[in-house]
Amino acid sequence: MPRQPFPSSLQDRALDLLAQGWAVKDVAAELHLSRSTVYRWRQARSLTTTHQLLTRQSELNATQARIAELENELLAHRRLTRRLSDAVPPTGRFEAIRVMASEGHRVRTAAALLRVSESGYYAWCRRAPSGRMLRHAWLTELILSIYRSSKAMYGSRRIHHELQQCYGINISRGTVELLMRQAGIRGRAGRTRWAAAQTLDSRTSERLWAVDVRAQHTPTGTLYCAVVLDTNQRRLMGWSVNGAVTHELVHTALDMALTRDAGPFPHTAYAFTERTRILALAPATARVPDQYAQASVDHFWRRVGRDLLPKKQWNTTESLQIQLEKIFEKFSSPAPMSISMR
Repeated sequence: MPRQPFPSSLQDRALDLLAQGWAVKDVAAELHLSRSTVYRWRQARSLTTTHQLLTRQSELNATQARIAELENELLAHRRLTRRLSDAVPPTGRFEAIRVMASEGHRVRTAAALLRVSESGYYAWCRRAPSGRMLRHAWLTELILSIYRSSKAMYGSRRIHHELQQCYGINISRGTVELLMRQAGIRGRAGRTRWAAAQTLDSRTSERLWAVDVRAQHTPTGTLYCAVVLDTNQRRLMGWSVNGAVTHELVHTALDMALTRDAGPFPHTAYAFTERTRILALAPATARVPDQYAQASVDHFWRRVGRDLLPKKQWNTTESLQIQLEKIFEKFSSPAPMSISMR
């Protein structure tokens, strides 16, 4: 016949009496149990208690190790935060708080870590963008446009040159490098092969017309001048002046050149400068002039700049347009210009 288990209440009563200081023989006599049963129950309770204590001790050790690790991380974080707050201005720290808030962190905690006020952060969020930020955003779009037009070839030096020469923007090269670095773009080392393969040689072409566009600035606005130069005959063939950059600007100059030209049309070669390409006014298959023709174009604009002095005579776009038309009319005379091409 199988042995019947003792009720749990009887075991609990025996363990309670042992805990109160009773002897094993007294507990066995009180509950009508054998001493071996009481000893077995006491040993099981001792093992269970020891296991619980060991488990709690291991958990306590793991918790203490994690607390020490978090304290070290917090100390390192505070050191880095202190260095960041000393090196980065408050506006930069506000941007970092915005990023942390988007990741689910509390604004108050992030502001305290970066040593700025919470109210200052919310005031910065409601504040309109500064003029510097707007100018940098506009310049970044313009730099990206020039960079894409060059098929990812131009670096900061070439883009800085184009911004000054084509758009008339007064900007430092360091600012161009900063905006390119923030936009994640950089120039490619080496010579532009696609442009070199499409270069027209003015020394072998019978007639070479070079089309160029230049911006002229006044206090009241900007004028864009498109010119068609015969680099072999050293003569201005056509021009056009407009306040906006459109394809009509180049078309008008070419139409004037074709109307004023008395030479044979089939023997004329056309080339479009880099400034015309960047402004997206040149055909996709257009060729570029060689260095000799480009030197003639640059020398032509230097002569125009000398004739435009003093600047007091063209402080408005209307007066500048009148003076430019007079200068272009003089340069379009049949007599050749004094442009050194060799």
